[in-house]
Amino acid sequence: MPASIKLQEEYGDTVQVVFVAVQGETPQQAQAFALKKKWLGGRAMWTSERPFDTGLKGIPATVLVSSAGDVLFVEYPIESKLKDLIEEDLKAKEKGPKDAPDPVRKAWAEFGKGNWGKAVKGEAALTQRHADALAKLNGEDLKAERDAATALSKLEKKLYANGPEDSSCKALEAFAEKYGGTKAGDRAKYLDSLLH
Repeated sequence: MPASIKLQEEYGDTVQVVFVAVQGETPQQAQAFALKKKWLGGRAMWTSERPFDTGLKGIPATVLVSSAGDVLFVEYPIESKLKDLIEEDLKAKEKGPKDAPDPVRKAWAEFGKGNWGKAVKGEAALTQRHADALAKLNGEDLKAERDAATALSKLEKKLYANGPEDSSCKALEAFAEKYGGTKAGDRAKYLDSLLH
C-alpha cells in the first residue's frame, strides 16, 4: 500500500490525498489498476488530469499543498518530511486567516476543532439552509437513491477489500439491474466495466 494512502487513513478528513496517473492512462485504466491493487474504497481520490507539472523526471512524485493553497513540498516521497509538514499546516489551519475579523476567527477555530455546531450557532440563514438540505435529502422522493447507495456501499466495501473476484461482475450486474435508474445503479455498471 502506498505511503500516501496510509497518510490519508491516519489523518482522515483533515487531509485529502489525490493520486494522479501520469503515464497516459485513461481514467478507467487508472481506476481499474487501483481496484486491482485494492487501493480504492478509502478517502483518497484518483484522476488522470495533471493539475500542474512538478518539474520532476521520475515517478512517484509528491506535491503537498497547504490548507491555504500554497505548495509546501515537491519531491519524491519522503513520508517523515510529509508528516512534519502536514502537522505544521494543521496547527496553522486551526488559527485561521490572520486578517479575519474576531468572530470569523472564533468560528474558524471551532471548525478546526471539529465543533461545527458551535461554529455556525446563531447563523440563522446557514441553519435554515442546512435544515432545508436535510429535509430534501431525507424526503420520500430520494428514498430509492438512499436505499441504493446504502446497498452499493456494502458491495463496494467487499470489492475494495478483496479486490476483483470471480463473482464480482455478476454481483455488480445484478445490482445494476435491481437498482436501475439510480446513481448507485449507474456506478455499479461503471465498476463492472472496469473489470472487463
